[in-house]
Amino acid sequence: MASLTHIDVIRILILSFLFIHKANALEIFKKYHVHCVNQLPNGSPSLSIGCRSKDNDLGTHELRTNEEFQWEFRNNMFMSTLFFCHFSWGNKQKQFDVYSSDWTTDQCTPNGCYWIAAEDGIYYSGVGVWPRSSWGKRYEWDGK
Repeated sequence: MASLTHIDVIRILILSFLFIHKANALEIFKKYHVHCVNQLPNGSPSLSIGCRSKDNDLGTHELRTNEEFQWEFRNNMFMSTLFFCHFSWGNKQKQFDVYSSDWTTDQCTPNGCYWIAAEDGIYYSGVGVWPRSSWGKRYEWDGK
């Protein structure tokens, strides 16, 4: 009887993973897009956004009105991907999760998750910035 090579063991592990997690197997191949959009009033101070995950620090970005910061990624093989951001505008701020692989598909689809900073808080849209009727308010600003 022939012994297993390292390659055979890797193949068995991969096939086992795909079999055990067949419902999630295709999820790791989907590409997701997160958009953080400044919809604060014209002439306001810039919106500072710092985003990261356990493995990736996306840096801090200063956005003027109507500018956006976006990135794309795929879920990790353990389906434990989580990105969070810290939004800061003048003396107001908010930190929150912008993507979690635990969310249902209607929360954030491969078409995109749009997080919109407005004067009265943080909004979410799964279809884009416009129409504004697609926005749902998720968070109030912390601070004055």
